[in-house]
Amino acid sequence: NTKDIEHGNMCETHSIDMISTPTGKKMEKYEGAPFRDEELLLVGTPDVLHDEFIIDVKNPYNNRTFDNKIIIRDGKLVIDQVYYWQAQAYLHLCDREVFYLVYTLNEHKYMEAAGLDNYYSKFNLIDRMFVQKIKRDRSAIELYRERLPAIKREIEYQKEVLKLATMESVKYLEEMKGLV
Repeated sequence: NTKDIEHGNMCETHSIDMISTPTGKKMEKYEGAPFRDEELLLVGTPDVLHDEFIIDVKNPYNNRTFDNKIIIRDGKLVIDQVYYWQAQAYLHLCDREVFYLVYTLNEHKYMEAAGLDNYYSKFNLIDRMFVQKIKRDRSAIELYRERLPAIKREIEYQKEVLKLATMESVKYLEEMKGLV
């Protein structure tokens, strides 16, 4: 658990409420069971699951990390590849066609401790949000499906590496025990 993850979890509900204001529709946090596709090794729980779309909220830790999420290449906004693939997985799992990735800028504990709580709330709501739309691309899941054997091999390799590292650690801990 990191301060960034803690901040994201702490601000999630507030961020969903923030989205409700400009849309004029009350957005609700999805509280159901995770969606799964065992064959593709995919599991996911969207933040908001609507009949027509999915919303996933990201809460950058501060204005610098918020600004760093706005990526421009050749004069066009670019979607972070990690979130692109997360979107494609969610769209597949939830059988939706549209995914909105919403970054929101909210206060966090260190700001409150420094007496700066409500600092960001002084800004217009739209200045504290950045929204990207990602459409379902069925070819992305097919590409993932083609890569799945290599992904499974890598998972097995990593399990073996962890097993060997654990065995080695136990051996050296026993050795140290005998020397102490």
